[in-house]
Amino acid sequence: MKHTRKIKELTKILILKFLEEEPLHGYLLISKIGEITGISVSPSMVYPILSNLKTNGLIEVEKTEDRGKKIYKLTETGHSFLDENREKVDYCMKKSEALYYFHNGGGSELKKAVHLAFEEFMNIDDEKRKKIGEIMQKCAKDIRYLIEYGDE
Repeated sequence: MKHTRKIKELTKILILKFLEEEPLHGYLLISKIGEITGISVSPSMVYPILSNLKTNGLIEVEKTEDRGKKIYKLTETGHSFLDENREKVDYCMKKSEALYYFHNGGGSELKKAVHLAFEEFMNIDDEKRKKIGEIMQKCAKDIRYLIEYGDE
């Protein structure tokens, strides 16, 4: 729950930041979020955020294209919000860059592998459980060591 809330807040800030640069429609916002963070956000997350931002007066629909695509733009209130929260915006941009490098540097694969191990732990024999445990312990130890002490 807390993780989802953080992703939604990051997505909100990214949407506002992207709309500060140029008017965009929802699909392009989703694509840009994926490009900058390395994670995919679903339309079911983005469109309610867009609706909320519109309700709060931070964005508005500039025009509606063929096939009902809405082009969103930042309002003056949205510009003021970004100006007043520039430190938070800068943090979110740095966080987005970190997410990108983390996910593309193996974080996504590691997450999938750990999730698979968790899901299958009850169905595998003790020898495999022990081996997976050893691998996870070594991986965790190596990551902590590298972060705390560098390449020494």
